[in-house]
Amino acid sequence: MYASYSSRAWAATPSTSHSSGARCGRAPGRRPPRSRSTARPSTATSPGCRAPRCTQPAISRFRAATAPEHPFPAPLDDVRAALGWAIDHADAIGARRVGAVGDSSGGNLVAAAARHVDGLELQALIYPALDLARPLVPVDDPDGIVKPGGGDAVREAYLSGADPTDPDVSPLLAADLAGLPRTVVCVAEYDALGPQGHEYAERLAAAGVPVTVVDAHGLDHAFFAWGTFAKRPAEAIAEFGEAVRSALAA
Repeated sequence: MYASYSSRAWAATPSTSHSSGARCGRAPGRRPPRSRSTARPSTATSPGCRAPRCTQPAISRFRAATAPEHPFPAPLDDVRAALGWAIDHADAIGARRVGAVGDSSGGNLVAAAARHVDGLELQALIYPALDLARPLVPVDDPDGIVKPGGGDAVREAYLSGADPTDPDVSPLLAADLAGLPRTVVCVAEYDALGPQGHEYAERLAAAGVPVTVVDAHGLDHAFFAWGTFAKRPAEAIAEFGEAVRSALAA
């Protein structure tokens, strides 16, 4: 499952077939998202999975609620509902294991949801925002890339008065990380969120959670958008993909 800054999401699930006919739906006994009915999984397939025990992963995609119209906890509720749907309907989508992937604020949602969803086998976090209570320290970029402003406004729109130290807002601040699923964390060298990713990985390892860190040297936040035209981002994306495939096949 992939939850991005715009709260789109995919669920990458090693499958036993190359296609899936599952349709959008809500699992019996699971309540719908608190906001509008936006978490609507659909399925597709993704080529190129060569890891052992993995043929073609089924991909479930959904669009969750977004702030400011739907602040915390509505986006998190949508992600939890969609993940629960994917796990409850694993047979229908031809999946043996379900993993969730999110980047930036989507990484925040995946990490927070993983604390509550039973049956999740993997969380894969791409330059995640894991501590909304901590001011970010700018990182000098040797390429002179100017970071866009407005981060504080986006943060406040999402919180809408919620406590930033709540572990569902800032997963890094959870008192106990034991029992979380196997994790892949991708951090970028010149990303101000990088220290949070490293700290989260260290705490996971200390809690006994298997964790892999993909350290994208020489890159900045949002580099996944550059993989189609730049060699170094493409290399880091491939490394991340291999780490995710290996984790799902473990």
